[in-house]
Amino acid sequence: MYQQIFVFGAAFLGSAVETTEALTFVLAVGLTRGWREPLLGTLLAVVLLGLLVLIFGQLIVTTIPEWALKLLVGALLLLFGLRWLHKAVLRSAGIVAAAEGMGASWPGDFLSIFLLAAIFLVASQLAVTLIRRPALA
Repeated sequence: MYQQIFVFGAAFLGSAVETTEALTFVLAVGLTRGWREPLLGTLLAVVLLGLLVLIFGQLIVTTIPEWALKLLVGALLLLFGLRWLHKAVLRSAGIVAAAEGMGASWPGDFLSIFLLAAIFLVASQLAVTLIRRPALA
């Protein structure tokens, strides 16, 4: 019972952060360019998300093992964090202007994401294999 409450609370707080970010975008566009498009986009996004969860939610949770979902989500979060770190280092070094996306590029551009994802997934699988291996006596 307490574990379910904890999991619900963690998911709720994570969603609240993303909801606040989305609300900021809606308010910014609504205040500067009018309310029709941001509100319509918000409504469509909520409906689409609800449909996707209804269609695929139970299927994903029942067919894909929990460890695989955690590994995938962890690798994606690591990739996003790595891109932000790269931009921050370039800004701090004065190589890139402070504006988002002003000249910040990766070697191999977008395709480098797939290489990094493969490296992270192989490294994490290796770490799991080493951790599960019995200790030498």
